Amino acid sequence: MVTWGQNTVNVFNNSGSTPAPASSGFSTPTAGSSTSFFGSSTPAPATPSTPTTGFGFGQSKPIQSPGSSSLFSPAPAPSTGGFGFGSTTPAPATNTAFANVLGAPQQTALQAHMNAGAQQEASRLENQLRQLHAAYTPNHPQPHQSQETTCRFQHIFYDPITQAQRLEKLSLPNSHYPPKPPHIPSETWHQALTQNPDPEEYIPTLVTSASGLHSRIVAQQSKMKLHDNYITVLDETLEKRKKFHEAVLVQLQEYNRKNILLRSRLQNMMRKFEICRGKNVPLQEAEREAVRKLMEINQMVKQVDRMMEVVKRDGEDYAQKWRVLQQEKERRRRMSSGTADAGDVEIEEPVKEEVMELLNGHRKGIDEMIKVVKKGERDVEIMKNDGRPVRV
Repeated sequence: MVTWGQNTVNVFNNSGSTPAPASSGFSTPTAGSSTSFFGSSTPAPATPSTPTTGFGFGQSKPIQSPGSSSLFSPAPAPSTGGFGFGSTTPAPATNTAFANVLGAPQQTALQAHMNAGAQQEASRLENQLRQLHAAYTPNHPQPHQSQETTCRFQHIFYDPITQAQRLEKLSLPNSHYPPKPPHIPSETWHQALTQNPDPEEYIPTLVTSASGLHSRIVAQQSKMKLHDNYITVLDETLEKRKKFHEAVLVQLQEYNRKNILLRSRLQNMMRKFEICRGKNVPLQEAEREAVRKLMEINQMVKQVDRMMEVVKRDGEDYAQKWRVLQQEKERRRRMSSGTADAGDVEIEEPVKEEVMELLNGHRKGIDEMIKVVKKGERDVEIMKNDGRPVRV
């Protein structure tokens, strides 16, 4: 009996005095219970089951019971979550079925085949790594050829022949020199000998591995520094010669001016002598001696003139060699900046010899001119002193 204010309602329950549980709108009739025409249900016997949550996240198994249903009640179904997220009983594993089909011998053969394929792939990768290591390892011998190598890091350079190598070449036949280095293919060595630009001056040299190339680069850099020091010394010597040459040019200009004055005086004296000869005036002994001295001075003046021509020609050669040295300095600047070619590393020996020969020629010419000028000055002093010798 339920009372709301003045209203009273009698409630009849089919299951006795125990009230029926209230079901929500989302619940499903429990399997094994009977539902009446108007939806009242009779509770089924209690069975152990996993409770379901409101959204079906719990696990459940369908309960097989001979429950009856009424006309409007649905058929019993397994209880799942409200949104179907509950897990069901898993199906039997396929491994068992696969094993039942193939059997144990087939599985063993398949596993052995897979293991053999994996070992073959590992062996192939190891072989490739071994070949890669041998290709960049110097003096790594081949398996069947002990005198050759599988190293691919090889290059042939051509070095100038040293004095010791030249003596060794003279002591051995041409067919046995230079000897073939070990661990290099014969066809590669024969090709290097064939492509030698000058067999009399160069010899092929084999370089292997990065360390060998680095050692060669270090040697070339040290050699380049040595030649750079040579060029610096030549440059300093050339600067000194240039200053000395400028001072000599100033002296030559002064001597040329004096030479012009002396020539003018000589011509005046010769004209006077000719006038006296035209008048049939007999010459005295002192006058004859003066004429002889004047003739000697005239010869010396002509000799100085010839020396001036030689100096002029040497000056032109000097200017040409100066341009060559300037080109060498420019090449050295490019080498220090890293933009030089491989052929610009070494100064040519003919250039150095020609420059030194030019400098020696200038020095000898200047010394000879100084001697001539000093002798001319002494003769001029003799003329000024009326033929008396000058004490030096």
